[in-house]
Amino acid sequence: MNNETETMRLNPNTRIDVMCHAAPWEGGTYDADRAVDLAYSLSEEYQCDVDLRYNSTGIIFQTVSNY
Repeated sequence: MNNETETMRLNPNTRIDVMCHAAPWEGGTYDADRAVDLAYSLSEEYQCDVDLRYNSTGIIFQTVSNY
């Protein structure tokens, strides 16, 4: 797998917590597609890393750095 061009695919119904430490009021729990979109937007807006965490287990799925 080429990390630059491919990403792990999630079931669209998977619930993901979006955790932005620079703006915790912006986070929440969303379906996978919305969570990833929001994470990239928050990372760009607040110039920080945003964690995506599986809602069911609390394990971090991915950290987004889009700045």
